[in-house]
Amino acid sequence: MKLLVDFIEDNITPSDFLNAFYIDEKLQAILEEETDIYPYTNCGNLCLFVFEANASKLGSVYNLKDAIKLYLQKKDIAFTYSDKTEKNYNIFLTALPRFFSCIQT
Repeated sequence: MKLLVDFIEDNITPSDFLNAFYIDEKLQAILEEETDIYPYTNCGNLCLFVFEANASKLGSVYNLKDAIKLYLQKKDIAFTYSDKTEKNYNIFLTALPRFFSCIQT
């Protein structure tokens, strides 16, 4: 669980988190059992959702952090959530429509 908490608290990068997750079979087994983290487990379990994450896409990292945050809250595991990714994602979404309107004109 330390790996999950380190990721949520921004103590490790998304790439480092995913690389460590890919080789942590115990954590994978634990997350395979979790199927009730809406909407992230609609098509399977939390382990599959993590495997599908892309560390180079801000939206994917944002969703991954949200899913893990919900999981840790559900399991009553203490952590200090870093909202840096969420703030960056919101800035991106705010700027995106302006970018597209410039292209169309």
